[in-house]
Amino acid sequence: MALHKTITRQPVLADQKYVFDPERGVRDASDDVPSQWPVIAGQTLLDMEKDEYNRPQTAAQSKTLMRFLLNVYLGGTPLATRQILIDLQNL
Repeated sequence: MALHKTITRQPVLADQKYVFDPERGVRDASDDVPSQWPVIAGQTLLDMEKDEYNRPQTAAQSKTLMRFLLNVYLGGTPLATRQILIDLQNL
């Protein structure tokens, strides 16, 4: 799914705010989106499209977005990865 265009095929603008609809893609942030959807800066989406995570805002917002999407696709089931790694270190 492209991150540089919205679901209406408009270019993502760096100074605008967007949300990522898990079923459709990038759309403008507005009052009618679910409150649990994280609001993402256009610059973050453009950086993610280029696989550039050196801006602090991009790193933070992309992490929030990925956690949100994992939660949606896993149906709220938490990942046990962190606990598994801790348990492995304790062996």
